[in-house]
Amino acid sequence: MAVKLKPTSLYHVLWLHVARVHAGQADADEFAANAQKLDRSKWPWPVATLFLGLIGPNETFKAAGAAEEESARNEHSCEADFFVGVYRIEKGSPAAARPLFQSAVDHCPHDYFEYGAAKFELKKLGGQVNGGQD
Repeated sequence: MAVKLKPTSLYHVLWLHVARVHAGQADADEFAANAQKLDRSKWPWPVATLFLGLIGPNETFKAAGAAEEESARNEHSCEADFFVGVYRIEKGSPAAARPLFQSAVDHCPHDYFEYGAAKFELKKLGGQVNGGQD
């Protein structure tokens, strides 16, 4: 519903994709159609291009680190950790996702959705969540 109400929101489109991944639903066509309406000049467009298969994780991290301000670089890097973790889950590599989710827990501001979602993902993968105490 959020994507229908605000189809140009990069985050709404990304979080719908995350939900589809968790539900085990293939949404490549839906995601590509939703991505057509997004602003390609703003963060987190590189995350969308990762899920579209246009760039890889390394390019996503590089884009996250390209922001001018240090605070933006830190915020983008925390989001990149989380979303690349989801990408790894989607591609069948949960072991590769675990350190990314842990990094998001360690570095994301606690009021970011990615922080709570990364904690959830780590618990879902089994084992203990290190750090990131509220």
